[in-house]
Amino acid sequence: MDWHFTTYFGFSLPTGDYNGSTVDKVRGDFEADMATGFGKPYLLIGQTATKQLVSFPRLTLLFDTNYTKFFEKSYNYKNPDGTNKKYKYGDEFRFNTAIAYRTLTVPEQKLRFDTLLEANFQYNQRDKEDGVKSEGSGGKILYGIIGGRLYYKSTSLGVGIKVPVWKKLNEESTQQGGEGKERYRFIITFSALF
Repeated sequence: MDWHFTTYFGFSLPTGDYNGSTVDKVRGDFEADMATGFGKPYLLIGQTATKQLVSFPRLTLLFDTNYTKFFEKSYNYKNPDGTNKKYKYGDEFRFNTAIAYRTLTVPEQKLRFDTLLEANFQYNQRDKEDGVKSEGSGGKILYGIIGGRLYYKSTSLGVGIKVPVWKKLNEESTQQGGEGKERYRFIITFSALF
């Protein structure tokens, strides 16, 4: 029933083709914000707090906040002066809160199923092209998520639907990214302890 706190760190290993297809490389006209990869690793740091309610132990509260830092990358896409375009994706800040309800518990089988309700706030800074903030990027989004997680022994499987319930995007009509403009996202997570 105590509060539990964790601090976590993460990073990406970029594997996507950040300069586009072979045809685009030959033409040299692939825009960085249309790439399938970030081109450079990004860093992530976060903090969580969880608390099981004493008065209603089937409920657990979760709070999570994290910050993602992106770095500038030079692309094959050329500026009018012939130099390569430098692009930096906007850093991201997130604050998430959730309620987990223990719907089913079978201790002798080491089986549990939780129903989850979440709210995720996300703030995206503007992208930068050659050091200048880009129009049609960045903004604020509030997502709602409903889902469930099945625990069996040392593994878990989670499924959820994530829907943007509020957004304030910068120049929304010209934004190309999926953040805040999707109708929904279907999320699946799997974890195991060894």
